This record gives sequence, C-alpha cells and structure tokens, in this order.
Amino acid sequence: MALVAGSTKHKTTTPVPPCGACRQAIAEYEVKQDLPIDIYFMGESGEVIRSKSLANLLPFVFEKAII
Repeated sequence: MALVAGSTKHKTTTPVPPCGACRQAIAEYEVKQDLPIDIYFMGESGEVIRSKSLANLLPFVFEKAII
C-alpha cells in the first residue's frame, strides 16, 4: 500500500503516515488475512518510509481474540 500526502498551503517534504481511522481499517484487513501489509508513505517529495506491518504503526490493535 502506498500513501502520498500534500498541502495546498505549503510543500510537504516529511512522510505522512495513515490517520488513526485508516490504521484501524488496515489493521482489521491485516488480521483478517493473517498476513502483514507493507505500507509506504511520504509527503509530496522527500523520504519514503516503509513499514512492514501495520502493527509497527498501531501496536495495540483491536482484534477479536479466540479463546
């Protein structure tokens, strides 16, 4: 998954990660498929950050526990 964010007011050169609601939606999909999702994010230009799993961005994800 790749995310790029920009602004109409100023140049965005720092990486912009997914918002909280998006993180939760991605986490639910990751848990459902039982596989990590690579996420790449950046601003309009500059450094690209790679996360090998949403768990790196949302460590205490809500998930259904099977007991």
